[in-house]
Amino acid sequence: MIPPNPEASGPVRGTGCFLHDMGYPDPEGARTRFLLENDLGVAVEDGRLTPNEAARILAAAPAREP
Repeated sequence: MIPPNPEASGPVRGTGCFLHDMGYPDPEGARTRFLLENDLGVAVEDGRLTPNEAARILAAAPAREP
């Protein structure tokens, strides 16, 4: 939400951890999972892994928090 007068609203402060600020229950675990998923996607795009191999790796990784 954009405040009516941005100059009068003051600075927005956070914890320095976006995922924590967004309410993820395990921000470090979520970050690790996001990085793994990204790396696997790049490996599939580059042809270093097949989609089935990437799916098997993800199936072996711990499940995400709902």
